[in-house]
Amino acid sequence: MIHPTALVFAIIVIMAGLFALLYLAIHIYTRSEERRLQLEQNRYDTSVEVKAGTDYSVRFRPGVNSDTPASAYLSACNPPSYSVRVATMRSPTRVILELDAQAFDDIAIAWIEYRGLAGAVGGPPAMEC
Repeated sequence: MIHPTALVFAIIVIMAGLFALLYLAIHIYTRSEERRLQLEQNRYDTSVEVKAGTDYSVRFRPGVNSDTPASAYLSACNPPSYSVRVATMRSPTRVILELDAQAFDDIAIAWIEYRGLAGAVGGPPAMEC
């Protein structure tokens, strides 16, 4: 027969081991999530600012072999409305962001000027401003 004190001690050791494994699993998961967020922030930090207003900013990250953007970022503070629709089997992820029309015009003009696209769609060059 097992002594009651030894049984209590064995239960405490098992519980401590399970707690340690749980703590380790949580630590590994949160570290990987922190790393993923840090990588996303690094990608944003290495981007070039095209235009910034009080409520928005537009940035782009150059491609590896050229100045053609590999990614463009639009950041909006306190938009009047926004929605995020998660991807399903029938539709892709969708982000809808409401911006002030004047801010959107400023963003579009700054992007066209920055990329040198004035006149690229058939209109007279440099008449956007």
